[in-house]
Amino acid sequence: ILLGGYIVSPQEKPYIIFARDFQEHKTEYILPLEFTYGIRSLREHRRIRDKVEGVSHGMYAALSGDTLFYVSDVRLKVIKMDLKTKKIDILGKKPKNFRALVMNTKTKKELLHPQTGKKIMEEILNKFSFVNGIFADRNIFGVIYTNRDKKVGDELYFKAYIQIYDHSGDLLYEDQLEEFYSEENFIPLFYQPATGSLYMLAMIIKGTSLVYTIYKYQIIQPIQPRKKDVDDSN
Repeated sequence: ILLGGYIVSPQEKPYIIFARDFQEHKTEYILPLEFTYGIRSLREHRRIRDKVEGVSHGMYAALSGDTLFYVSDVRLKVIKMDLKTKKIDILGKKPKNFRALVMNTKTKKELLHPQTGKKIMEEILNKFSFVNGIFADRNIFGVIYTNRDKKVGDELYFKAYIQIYDHSGDLLYEDQLEEFYSEENFIPLFYQPATGSLYMLAMIIKGTSLVYTIYKYQIIQPIQPRKKDVDDSN
């Protein structure tokens, strides 16, 4: 079984994805720590970690056969790894509306302070984009990200956006997921490769109740490439 977390090998190398064989009690070390944010350098990993630590807590992964796709919650760079050969590619293109999280020392201190933490977190959620999931099948992989920029009355909600790539990393499609919006930045999703059905859960507080809505989107293949302006920088 594949697991995500933090683990150190007997050679004292840190990893963020590993596998456990529960019958033979063996551990296989798969994705090294430096790939957390979609980069290959430990030095660059530390630089980004210093700018997102305290807010970034998540990672998302999807499997298609022997191919693993991985993305962090704060950077739109996808790791593609062949579990047999261990070959790693870094894929993904950052759209212009994806605002990568960056915090300075002052903001991080205010985030940790009991009197200012809640206000700063709200400002971060309003200002920056977050990755909310990844899915894959034998032909494509897709990434979901959100911006908190849908206004209903005086309240702001998260709108969802999708990118779909082929396995070589060519962008086939990107757009907003129409109608979807949620009060929560945590968006559970489920993808059925056999049918191309993508299910996403939205949560909205109405009065004293928490209302759940499931949205279903159909991923129709083959998807024709769609040209849009993108920013290839991280």
